Amino acid sequence: MDYIKLYFYNMAVILLIFLVDICTVNADSHVLQYYFTALKKSGQNPQWYSIVGIMDNLQILRYNSDSHKAEALYDWMKDPREPQTWEKNITHLAQEYEQQHCNSLQRIEELFNQSVEFHTYQIKFECVYFEDHSIGGHIEFGYNRKELLFFDRQKLLYYPAMDKAPILTEEWNRNEQSIRADKKFSEEHCVHLIDRYKKHVREELKTDVRPEVKVWGHRHSDGMGRLHCLVYGFHPRAVDVKWMRNGVDRIPSDEMTPILPHPDGTYRIRVSVEVVVSNNNFSCHVEHRSLEKTLSVDLEGFIDQSTSSKRRQKTALPLIASLLFITSLVLCVFKLRKHISTASR
Repeated sequence: MDYIKLYFYNMAVILLIFLVDICTVNADSHVLQYYFTALKKSGQNPQWYSIVGIMDNLQILRYNSDSHKAEALYDWMKDPREPQTWEKNITHLAQEYEQQHCNSLQRIEELFNQSVEFHTYQIKFECVYFEDHSIGGHIEFGYNRKELLFFDRQKLLYYPAMDKAPILTEEWNRNEQSIRADKKFSEEHCVHLIDRYKKHVREELKTDVRPEVKVWGHRHSDGMGRLHCLVYGFHPRAVDVKWMRNGVDRIPSDEMTPILPHPDGTYRIRVSVEVVVSNNNFSCHVEHRSLEKTLSVDLEGFIDQSTSSKRRQKTALPLIASLLFITSLVLCVFKLRKHISTASR
């Protein structure tokens, strides 16, 4: 049975990676996410279940069907007055979710009747508390690594995302009590937790890591060129990256990737611009909390070839003239010495 649990565990990790999307909210906003995963072998009862809680990319909570106990990964999550009561209440809630989601997986398997050995059901719950105090986020449901349906928090309705899902959404939309509970959690309880946790999460993530920078460019046939600046390996997430001309003029960027996380907890971003190939100096400027001053990285060897050729020609002309003068002078001296030698004889 251990090999089955190991398989389920690996599948859960794969599913988590598969369904997690990158949140690109402002650095002063906060994101709280919960991932619920149920796994089962075809024709059998669900055999593994887990819950993972994450805030601003920091894992804060876990629960699985082996222990049947919710675990706060940091003491500041618990109510200091009643820590045992907190754990008891959260564990009880997690066990209720486990029963509910395992029943849903059984029902989904009946509806879809897919000929696969293992079935997976995952829910991603996300709420975002923006710096202007507005609330965002969404709830997604996945089945066998595909999106099953999603919940519209404004309209209080579930919508299907794949075949046969309409039957399921119709059943769920009749459960008004569950719908309103999801809305209340996203708009009230979730915001309360973010307010309570954000200071502590910021402390846990306060380690500063300096960014690495790589710049490169390539020319087009029409005299234009494209410059790229890759900034990676930095922490925390907030960063400002821009291209500059001659260290003074900022070049507007026409392509900027989201700030994406690395597995080691650091981040990366790429900023690209379109420029006229010229004799200007181009450099990428990076501002980050880990830096005492702006980091400037020059792009070497990216100048107009025709301008460079003209410059070499201008430099070569005086050199050629000097060589001709010296050659003429040597010839004159040689002829003079020959004339003197002949006259003396």
